[in-house]
Amino acid sequence: MKHLLPLIILFCCSSNVSAQQADFSVQFDGAQQSIPPGLVYGLNDLKHTSQGVWNAWSQGVKPEGGVVRLWVKRHLGKFGKQHIDAARRAQQAGLDVMLTVVGVTGDTHRKDSADAMKRPADASKWAQDLAQNVREMIKAGINVRYIEIWNEPDMPRQWGGTEEQFAEFFAVCGVALREEFGHSIKIGGPGMASGWGNGLVFFEKILDACKRHSFSPDFLSWHLYGSFASDNEYLRTPQTIQSMAQTRGLGTPDAVLSEWNVSLPRPVARGMDTNVGAAYWTAVVGSLIQTPAKGALYFLLQDGNWEATNDFAEQSVGAFTLRGAPKATFSAMKLMGEVAKYPAVPLERLQAPNNLVCVATRNKQQGNLLISNSPGDVLRLGKKFLASTSLFMGDIKGKDKLLKAYVSGQTKFEKLGLSEAWRAPLVELKKLMKVLKREEDSSNRWVSIQLDCLPKSIERVRLIDADHGSPIASTSFRDLFRPYEVGFSKAAGRLTLVELKKQGVGASEVAAIERSFASGSKERNIAGVSATTMATARATFERQMVMLQTDLPVSLAAHEACRAADVASADWVKLEGNKIVVKVPPHSVVAVELKL
Repeated sequence: MKHLLPLIILFCCSSNVSAQQADFSVQFDGAQQSIPPGLVYGLNDLKHTSQGVWNAWSQGVKPEGGVVRLWVKRHLGKFGKQHIDAARRAQQAGLDVMLTVVGVTGDTHRKDSADAMKRPADASKWAQDLAQNVREMIKAGINVRYIEIWNEPDMPRQWGGTEEQFAEFFAVCGVALREEFGHSIKIGGPGMASGWGNGLVFFEKILDACKRHSFSPDFLSWHLYGSFASDNEYLRTPQTIQSMAQTRGLGTPDAVLSEWNVSLPRPVARGMDTNVGAAYWTAVVGSLIQTPAKGALYFLLQDGNWEATNDFAEQSVGAFTLRGAPKATFSAMKLMGEVAKYPAVPLERLQAPNNLVCVATRNKQQGNLLISNSPGDVLRLGKKFLASTSLFMGDIKGKDKLLKAYVSGQTKFEKLGLSEAWRAPLVELKKLMKVLKREEDSSNRWVSIQLDCLPKSIERVRLIDADHGSPIASTSFRDLFRPYEVGFSKAAGRLTLVELKKQGVGASEVAAIERSFASGSKERNIAGVSATTMATARATFERQMVMLQTDLPVSLAAHEACRAADVASADWVKLEGNKIVVKVPPHSVVAVELKL
C-alpha cells in the first residue's frame, strides 16, 4: 500500500486547469532518450493477416523495428508452413518475431471447453519440440527475437494444474531453451492475464522456481484488457515485476505487455472501430513510454474471420477490418509513429488523472506533444487498486453494492463491516473515484502542460476524434469501401463481369456467368459458355481476388480519413505564459508541433 499512496496523490489531485496547476510538465531542453520500437510497433497476428493489410500498415506506419507475436496452439494443430509464411509477411513489414507456444498435441481442449488445457507430461520434451519449431523458423530466414512460454496460465482452464506446477514447468522449459539457444534469443513469458493482484503473486511463484533452477528469464510478460489505458503506469507493473526478479538475484528482465486491447468481443467490442479504440491505443503506448517497458504487442492487426462476418461491426478487435479497411486505431498508429521516432524528453505527471496521457519528443528545434484522453472503467480500476494492496480481497466478497454506496458517499465506512485496515485505502479509493467521475462527465477537457521554454510558435495541430481520423465516420470513405463490404467473392465477381465486357465477351455468355455467380455455383462448366471464355473468366476472377486481398487495403489506407486531421491551432491550443493548454475531449488524440 505504501508504494501506491504517492501514485494516488499523483493521479488523483484536482484536474481543474488554473494558473497554479498543470496536468503535466515537459522539459524540452532535458536529456533525450530513444523510445523502444517494441512499444510503438508491437502487434499480435494469428496467422490470418493478409499481405495487403501488412503492406498497408507498413507503408502507413513506417516501422523502425518492432515485434509481432505469433502463436502456436498445439492443441489446435501442428507448427507448419502457415506459421513461417505469417512470420515472413510480418518480417517483410519490418518486424521481428515473438513465438508464443501453448498447449499439448492431442489435447481436445477448445475455447469453450469445460475441461482445463492439459499440462505437458515432460517439460523438457515440450521445450525441445518448441526449440525445433524455432530452428525451422530460423532456417527459413525468420528473425526470432523472443520465445514466450505459454499464455495466460492464470486464467480459468488455461493450465491443467496448480500454480506451483506451472512455475516448475516454466523454469524447466527456460533451462532447456537456454541450453539450446544461449542468449541469442530472449526466453521468458508467461503472458500473465493479470499484471496486478493475484497475477503478481503468481509471478513470484514463477520467479521462485526460476531461482531454484538457476534460470534468469530475459523477459516477463503480461496482458491488459479494459479498465484504464494508463493502468500499467499507475500500478507500476513493469517496475514491480522487474523488482521481483532483482530481489531474487535474477537480473532485470525486459517488461513486455504481450497482449492488450480495449476489450474482446462478447459478442461485440464497443468502440473498437472508432476513435474510442484510437484514444485507448495511444494512451496505452504513451503511458508505457513513461515506464521501463520494452514492448506493447497490440491484439491484433486485422479482424479475425473466426469471429467477424461484417466490416465495421465491432465483431473483432483488429486495427483493420475483415476485408482490409483501416479503423481509427490505424490513424493513431501512424500519428504515434511520427512523434515517437524522435527521442523522448523528460515528462512528469503532475495533476493529470488516469484518463490523460502525454508523450513529448524533440527533433532539433521541433517539439512534439501527443495527448490522449481515454476514459475507462472506473469500477474495474477501483478493484485493481484494492487488489494491489496487501489486504485480503475475500473480506469484500459480496459487498459490491455496499462499496459502491460508500464510494458515492451514500453510506459510512462503519456500515461496511470491514476492519480498520481497510479505512485508509477506501478513503483514497473514494478520492480516485470522485476525480474520475468528474473527468467522465467533462465534455470539453483542456489539458495544461508546463514547459521549460517558451515556444516560438505553434506549427501544426492534428486531431483524432469522432469526426476526424476515423474512417467509419467518413462518408466518402464508406462510399469508397461499400462495394467491397458484400464480400470479396461477390466483389471479384462483379469486377470480373466488367472486365469480360471490356474484353468483348458476348452478352449471352456474360449473362450466363453472372447467373452462375449470383447462384453461388462452383461448377467449372456453365451451359452456353465456351471453354475459352470459362478459362478467361476463372483467370480474371482469381486475379481480381488477389487484387482485393493485396492492393485494396493499401489504396483504402491512403484515404484522407485514415490519418489525423489538421485543425486550426487557435481552436485547440493556447499559450499561457510558460504553459501550453490543449483541448482534448474524451476519446480523442491531439498532436501539437511546436517551433522551439
